[in-house]
Amino acid sequence: VDIDTDGEDCLMRFRSGNTLKVPADSWVINCTGYIARHEHEYEPYLSARGTTISIQPTSGIHFLSTFGAYFLTHMHFLGKLPDLGLYELDYQTLMRDYKEGFAFVSISHTLYNLMLMLNAAPMTVFTRCGLDFDNWYPFHRRLLGGMKLRMHNAAYRKKFKSALDTVRQKHQFRCGELNHR
Repeated sequence: VDIDTDGEDCLMRFRSGNTLKVPADSWVINCTGYIARHEHEYEPYLSARGTTISIQPTSGIHFLSTFGAYFLTHMHFLGKLPDLGLYELDYQTLMRDYKEGFAFVSISHTLYNLMLMLNAAPMTVFTRCGLDFDNWYPFHRRLLGGMKLRMHNAAYRKKFKSALDTVRQKHQFRCGELNHR
């Protein structure tokens, strides 16, 4: 159900009411929302204390949760996640309330976040991503696309951010930087 502290110990609480002490320096990643079969309550992709990553549709950083999990854990292990400025997006509400805009919003959102991470992480995080569909294409085609992204990164991010902010204001769903303050 949750992971919480009771003073000094970190405890995993189960639906049965039982608890289990979580060893110090453990990493906990919540991947319970992979397939949206029912509505999920909001949970930020990074807990307020920065100790728990949650992979689910109410605070996604990528429209595919597999990619979200891959990149969130890498950014977290690199110590970059809290200050990176990734946009969270409530995919659950987007799909329910603005289905006709889903593809456009989700691609803008995904590219915005990927470009932020591209600037923050070693290139090996991207080249070793076994989920990367670009690997289907020849190296020269991927190289050209990668160079174009690098050259226009700031301009593209600015456009994507503006589009995401406009859609958020118009349709009133969660889309923006994670704010724990």
